[in-house]
Amino acid sequence: MSAVEGPRQWSRRPSLPRAGLNFLSPGVTVGSGHTTERRRIDRFLAVLTVTRAGVDRMTNGTSDIESVFREAQRIDDHEERWAYVHRACQGVAAVEKIVLELLEISDGLTGVTSGSPSEEPQPKTITTPVREAEQLGRVIGRYKLLKLIGEGGFGTVFLAEQREPVRRHVALKIIKLGMDTHRVIARFEVERQALALMDHPNIAKVFDAGATETGRPYFVMELVTGESITDYCDKHRLTIRERLDLFSQVCRAVQHAHTKGIIHRDLKPSNVLVSTHDDHPFAKVIDFGIAKAAYATLTDKTLFTDHHQLLGTPVYMSPEQAEGSEDTDTRSDVYSLGVLLYELLTGSTPFSPEDLQRAGIAEMYRVIREVEPPLPSTRIVLSSTTLPAVAASRAIDPQRLRAAVHGELDWIVMKCLEKNRARRYESAGSLGSDIGHHMRGEAVLAAPPSRVYRLRKFVRRHRVGVGAGATVAAALIVGLGASLIGLRSAVRARDAETMARRQAESALEFISEMFGAVDPKLARGHDVTVAEVLDPATAKVAQSFSGDAEGEAVVRSVLAQAYSNLARYPDALREFERAWKLRQARGQVNEPEALTLLHNWGATLLASGDVSRARELLQRACDQRAATLGPAHGDTLETRSVLAYAKQLGGDLDGATDDIREVLRDQERTLGPNDRGTLESMCSLADMLGSAGKLEEALRVAHEGATRAASAYGPDSDLALMASSIEAEYLDDLSRYEEAATLLERVVRGKEKLYGSNHPETLVSLDLLAGTLMDCGQNERAIDLRRAVVDRAKQTLGEGHASTLTYMNNLAQALRHAGQLAEAEPIYRRVITLRREQDGAQAEGTLVALSNLGLLLLQREAPREALPLFREAADGLRSTLAPDHWMLGVALLNLGRCQTALRDYAVAEATLLDAHARLERSLGPSHGRTNQVRAALAKLYDAWGRPEQARIWRASK
Repeated sequence: MSAVEGPRQWSRRPSLPRAGLNFLSPGVTVGSGHTTERRRIDRFLAVLTVTRAGVDRMTNGTSDIESVFREAQRIDDHEERWAYVHRACQGVAAVEKIVLELLEISDGLTGVTSGSPSEEPQPKTITTPVREAEQLGRVIGRYKLLKLIGEGGFGTVFLAEQREPVRRHVALKIIKLGMDTHRVIARFEVERQALALMDHPNIAKVFDAGATETGRPYFVMELVTGESITDYCDKHRLTIRERLDLFSQVCRAVQHAHTKGIIHRDLKPSNVLVSTHDDHPFAKVIDFGIAKAAYATLTDKTLFTDHHQLLGTPVYMSPEQAEGSEDTDTRSDVYSLGVLLYELLTGSTPFSPEDLQRAGIAEMYRVIREVEPPLPSTRIVLSSTTLPAVAASRAIDPQRLRAAVHGELDWIVMKCLEKNRARRYESAGSLGSDIGHHMRGEAVLAAPPSRVYRLRKFVRRHRVGVGAGATVAAALIVGLGASLIGLRSAVRARDAETMARRQAESALEFISEMFGAVDPKLARGHDVTVAEVLDPATAKVAQSFSGDAEGEAVVRSVLAQAYSNLARYPDALREFERAWKLRQARGQVNEPEALTLLHNWGATLLASGDVSRARELLQRACDQRAATLGPAHGDTLETRSVLAYAKQLGGDLDGATDDIREVLRDQERTLGPNDRGTLESMCSLADMLGSAGKLEEALRVAHEGATRAASAYGPDSDLALMASSIEAEYLDDLSRYEEAATLLERVVRGKEKLYGSNHPETLVSLDLLAGTLMDCGQNERAIDLRRAVVDRAKQTLGEGHASTLTYMNNLAQALRHAGQLAEAEPIYRRVITLRREQDGAQAEGTLVALSNLGLLLLQREAPREALPLFREAADGLRSTLAPDHWMLGVALLNLGRCQTALRDYAVAEATLLDAHARLERSLGPSHGRTNQVRAALAKLYDAWGRPEQARIWRASK
């Protein structure tokens, strides 16, 4: 945690065993009659509800539907049964469809006897109710049926021989019973005009269409040999990259069809066949246009689509298809492509086919429309029993498989699976392009829009060393003197010797007065803090440099930077502004010293939270430095690096990451890989990657930066320790606690040697180490360390300093977790009081302290007293933080726990589900805090008397 941000303020607990989510619901409840007839009636009512074809649209009325249904049950021959239903429904397709679905359900229930209410019959998978095998050898038009080669959602596919005008093998698909033959054929005639325009190597062609003697429509397609895409990939052990290459072929094919106005509506593995050509896999999409030809139209004249007809295969079906929406567009295929990609990556679909079938019709549709599936990387972890086989079929180690999918591929898949189609990729082409971006290492469009922005180690990366004792204070003042001496050298080069001598004497007199504060007789036996040196000196600057505006500007700039390093931002900003006005008065706004002032001023504005004003000043400094020094000059690159950070704080994480990568490339090219600025930018990149949830990549970059810094400057250099500290944080975030603790132990030793035991840099790392030790279960040592950190911070910075208050909060957290509530409570209350006085009631630190005090009260079994604290914290953070910031997720978790304790179960459920969604998006599904929400949800459902839902959430950990 950076010096600007302060140490972590939220309690961290060890991650629980990793798992995901599984949304399973019971099927349709069986009525009390428990007879086969009663079950049929239940199914009948369920179908009426699901199809949403209102009674007002059923011209025959419900009673007539039932009578047609019962009469059709008596007819054994399927073809005769279909013909009867078609006649009896008098061309009303909605009614005809309901009757046929009822008949299929009834067939699936044959042989079911009465039993207990729990013996809910499972719906039978809908298949073509014709004895297709008996049709082999039959001639249909110009085609002889040779072999049954498959069944799909729309019908049965045969290998057939075409006899004229050419002899060739084709695939002939006979559409299942229940369609309005005349209208289907009419629709397909229109659709075939569009299908004829499609000419893509990855799309199987449609040759012909017609109807059998009994009126059943059929379609003739190019015969494509091969295996389904999932079977092929698994059989040939294609890697993730090879699977993405193959999937890109499918995206291009679907995009081509979309440009011709054709929507597939039934994309699934069995409709994407793969074979090997020239030792490379080659995909062909089949059944293009069949779904739309069967149910839709390309004209607006006489043909129309019946409302609320269910098309497609449920597991791969978009929410709008499940709703029966009449305006389904190409984004429905994008959703199905997302399911296919999910399966290629994880070995399973977002929702299990078996689970959907067990859920019952109405619940199945609800799940498709409303339930968010787990991330692909989460699904991989959930599939612990099958993970070795899944990883082996992808030629990857099981531990590396999740890492390969986590992050960008998660984002790409979930963008496809958005319930709101407006948030999906706009086309299959856009999806394919983003796959390409990922494979080339470029930024992807699917990057999450408001990932967690941890205020990072900015001052830690852009500061000089600041000490607490008299010797370090003297070192700071010597630095100030060096700056003035450098100025005087320049003055002597262009001005009279007498003027230079007078200015040098003024500088030495000023420095002498500052040193006077560390005289033992004046110090009266106590160490003199930097603040005790700076404050009186600042008050005398104008008097000491009367008539020397340039010298005063330099001194004020140095003092401002010193205040900034102490996190005394109001004092720093005041001095920066005074120095700038002195420069303006002399017309020196574009000189190098003035641009350095602007750079440091902007950096301090960022640290103080004024991002807008900071960006304005930094952009001006950057533009002028680029104009005068060149875009690749070290100073220009430094400002560009800080500007990237400003862009991140402004909410543009993607733009910031792109900028810092570009800066880093320029620095490595012009300054070298081990230049100080280069390594600082590497640390910035690591922070940004972590903010975007790319923890593994962030860890890699931080580790590389630490290795380079150690090689170039030594393992105990400030740069090496800074990069190692960042590396340790990401090890901790990835639940690699022991590694993080070992590395932080070394960092603390190095910082104590470099800065001293009371230095702010040392205290930051000490508190980080304490937090990691708590994650390792070493609570007593962690509490001792945090006591020491608080004592040292009070001595060095004062009790009211922002960092000190953070350390106090963290000590109270450690005490609370250890059950020492009596000692923790007054610390929390003191922090809240000081935060409100200094920062205001809506400041982040104030709200965090309120929530933490609420946790203590909840632990003390005082939920009514805690509730208003949790509400104030959650409402405040909601108004000040990005929507997916992890702090807001934790605040909602705490609020939900309190509502559970108060038995306000429905409200608690909504709060905790909201918290879970935010934390899974911001920190990832495997993070300890995300697991804490799952545990809270399980506890909620236990208390609510819903053990099945509790079991699901508990099993998902």
